[in-house]
Amino acid sequence: MFGISQLSFERFVKNLEEEYEYHKHGGTPYRQETVKLSLQVANKIKDVDSFLNTSLARQAVITSYPTLDSYRVDDVAKMLHVIAKDLYIKKTPQMT
Repeated sequence: MFGISQLSFERFVKNLEEEYEYHKHGGTPYRQETVKLSLQVANKIKDVDSFLNTSLARQAVITSYPTLDSYRVDDVAKMLHVIAKDLYIKKTPQMT
């Protein structure tokens, strides 16, 4: 779907790390674990474009952690998707 975006994996991981630091100082343990799992999934998949598609993001989480409950799977997939989409939007010239 978005295969040609060539988003920077390094930038994506840096954004996830920044999110983790943010939640480490005042975030709930649940959110901290969600970000930690997101980082781990990202480092296993190593393809930011996969996270631009919500179904592919969810499948990546399930493949990486098949025993997670569906709520956690959805939360991790959503975090990966939102950060990837934010990078994509910032990289893509906007039509005005």
